Amino acid sequence: MKKKIIAAGLALMSLSVVAEDNIEKIIANHLQKYGQQEYFSGIAVSVKAGSDYHHYAVGKQGHDATSAPLTTQSLFDIGSITKSFTAAMAVLAETDQRLQLDQPLGSVLKEYPQWQNLTLTSLLDMSTGIPNYSDSPTINYLFSKDIKQFWTQTDLLALAYPKALNPPLKPGYFYSNTGYVLMDLILTKLYQKPYKEQLEEKIIKPLNLTHTYYPVPAYPEDLIARMARGYSFNIYDNPELLAKDVTENNLSWAGAAGALVSNSEDVVHWVEALFINDKILNASQKARMQRLISTTTGKAITQVDKNDAHAFGLGLVNALDESIGTFWFYEGKTLGYRAVYMYVPCNKVIIVTLFNSATNSENDHSSELIKGIYQELLNANKSLACAAA
Repeated sequence: MKKKIIAAGLALMSLSVVAEDNIEKIIANHLQKYGQQEYFSGIAVSVKAGSDYHHYAVGKQGHDATSAPLTTQSLFDIGSITKSFTAAMAVLAETDQRLQLDQPLGSVLKEYPQWQNLTLTSLLDMSTGIPNYSDSPTINYLFSKDIKQFWTQTDLLALAYPKALNPPLKPGYFYSNTGYVLMDLILTKLYQKPYKEQLEEKIIKPLNLTHTYYPVPAYPEDLIARMARGYSFNIYDNPELLAKDVTENNLSWAGAAGALVSNSEDVVHWVEALFINDKILNASQKARMQRLISTTTGKAITQVDKNDAHAFGLGLVNALDESIGTFWFYEGKTLGYRAVYMYVPCNKVIIVTLFNSATNSENDHSSELIKGIYQELLNANKSLACAAA
């Protein structure tokens, strides 16, 4: 594919110069409008439309006056987008006959008897009702004391697992990172190989994701040098960290639920692998990941509609929007970063946006940026318009 270098990154020959400029302006305007309000200094964006890729980097690596410009090679935490990697590895393990996703947790891990009847699928589709360890006041207090603290999987599970008592679990859908830490333990036990090594062998190397890393137990120095500086800006969850540079927070706390670091280009290629090509997953494996439960009722549904406009698969979210139609997306957050992708099946458009701040959901306008870019793509190329349902 021919590529052309422009100020924003790698341009696509099939998009007009006007469209390229308009997308760059949309990103720059978003930075100007919300940068201070959400405390980010730069935005990285990648777009795939048809066979074309378009990569942008606008703003600076950090808030420091001497900070270098952001580039398309800059790295960000991608947070809970990591969950789709973990879920894909579980599906691949089922194909390897190492596990069955409908088997109970107690048949694989004996250490958590109060959760023994939960299925492995429920760990991944958020239907267990088990507590979310990262909501623990303890972990948030310890973040304020030392963001470089290392956490083992058992440390994290201890925050959520009541040893002496067995309180009832939440019914229906309940978002919990804990299920993904359990899946890490399961995969490590079944393959007798660390999660990180499995991740590299099964996904990162086959897809040639040369900008994607799992920096656990700690960041190597060369990786830190490539990171956009990350800023905590959520006064509700982490008031002690407000406006602080948390780039070097030890991502062991996020683990298989959210510790991956990447750039927007690699995230686009991962979303392609999840939904479009067969480089990692075949059609039946993708269908397995796309089985849905309603985030409203927690019950299985076949598709989203106006009554169930959001649904959770295995590390994936499906949604319905009047201006877009049905689409897949995920927003990942860590202490100082946000990463959001959208995939629209009807025209196979992928948009990835990365921000170097984490803020509360009410103050998060990332969807506004994605919708603006998507609308510009439709304006520039009428063939991308999807037929009305």
